[in-house]
Amino acid sequence: MSDLWLALALVGTFLTVFMIGVLLDMIARERARPVSILQSQVGQVTDSVDLREQELQGSFVDRVLVPFGARVGRFLRRLTPFDTSRRIEQLLVYAGNPEGWTAERVAALKIVGGIGGLIVGLLLAAVLPWSGVVRVIVAAFFTAVGYLLPGAYLGAMARNRQRTIQRQLSDVMDLLTISVEAGLGFDAALAQVVRNVPGPLAEELARLLQEVQIGVGRADAFRHLGERTDVPELRAFILSMIQDEMLGER
Repeated sequence: MSDLWLALALVGTFLTVFMIGVLLDMIARERARPVSILQSQVGQVTDSVDLREQELQGSFVDRVLVPFGARVGRFLRRLTPFDTSRRIEQLLVYAGNPEGWTAERVAALKIVGGIGGLIVGLLLAAVLPWSGVVRVIVAAFFTAVGYLLPGAYLGAMARNRQRTIQRQLSDVMDLLTISVEAGLGFDAALAQVVRNVPGPLAEELARLLQEVQIGVGRADAFRHLGERTDVPELRAFILSMIQDEMLGER
């Protein structure tokens, strides 16, 4: 019986390590893809390469594993409860939509983490002299930890970004007040803040300005800012801006 547990643990460990390696390779290649696309576009002179030939020249990961991983991620996301999927998307927004992170990828990582945790539990159960009930409890514990870890890490990123926004808010408000008192318009003052206060709050204000420039109402743009950040202190400022906009003071 112990030999069976050990064999299952070894096979599961190999599969888990392989899947994690594939996911890491997918992330690295996705980050490098915009650069490679730009280089290929710049490098084109007169000759065009057949699309099929380009596909065949790609690596096995690009041609097979990446599309397969994307399909698996979409399938796992459909299996994820609606509230959980919506919560993942919300955390991604709060975290600033970090590069390489999607709801599908988080769902896939949760499954991989659960499998990895199960394997760790099986390994411990196979090598340590525990009873059957303890083995089941340990395997279930590590499975739960592995499954919850990606979501917990994403939540930590979101909370860290929110805390950074909260810390930056006072400096932004001071600079915004000084700029307006110096005679700048409100949009120009926001642009001044974006240039001089780097960080997540400046990124969100820059997005707000972009929305206004493409025709989104100022009140709606501020509402979107509040939805993307969910920082109580910033929401108070946003509420005052929306009220001013509704009263026609801006």
